[in-house]
Amino acid sequence: MVWLTFSCVALTAAGPFIFLARRCSRRLPGYPKVGDWLWTFLGVPWVITAIIESVVPGEDPCHNPLFDTTLIISLALSCLIALVVVWGTWVMVTPEQAARIEGAPWTNRVGLILAIAWPIQCGLGMVVLS
Repeated sequence: MVWLTFSCVALTAAGPFIFLARRCSRRLPGYPKVGDWLWTFLGVPWVITAIIESVVPGEDPCHNPLFDTTLIISLALSCLIALVVVWGTWVMVTPEQAARIEGAPWTNRVGLILAIAWPIQCGLGMVVLS
């Protein structure tokens, strides 16, 4: 369970760094796509709380109210953004419009998979905080 949690959090937290690396290293046509933005939004809470944990190194994260509050609120906001974007992009449109959504780059596909599985992010937050 620990390795699965660590792997999922690491994959999600890599999103903002990959986004910045791809955005700054070379100008790809049509980049970023919806999935790239979603991966970035879902990864930001984990990066922020990692920074908080490194700034306050002596405390246990389970007993640090700043860590708890930041992770809960930012994870809830990012999952809400993912839900709204997924709902508005694929659910509330005609099948023809949903089929036109591009999924070419691997980063877009990873972001879309993470966005569709947003409840897993909430579960990871509960595991980390317990």
